[in-house]
Amino acid sequence: MSQHLHIADYQAAIDSLLYLYPEYAAAVKEFNAASEGYYTNMFVMKSELFEDYSEWLFSILDDLENNFALKNYDAQERRVVGHISERLFNIYLIQKEKTLGLKKRELQR
Repeated sequence: MSQHLHIADYQAAIDSLLYLYPEYAAAVKEFNAASEGYYTNMFVMKSELFEDYSEWLFSILDDLENNFALKNYDAQERRVVGHISERLFNIYLIQKEKTLGLKKRELQR
């Protein structure tokens, strides 16, 4: 976990995710056990996949917002939603690779 992402915040996001999308449980477990992932929220994808991802992501973030407080966070810690969305992106990718056979290509930034 990033030093700026508190485990309780990440767990709240996972709780929202699994409440809304219980079929993602295996993808969550796989991501949590991984040592690598995709971060920075940078991607290129077909519009249909982007729309699906956006609906999925913002439904989780909307639910999370109801159970979330930024407490006395400093400026970096207040970026928590960005840090969480990076992790959720990885979980989404894992699920789509398993269920849709999604193929991905890595490019240099």
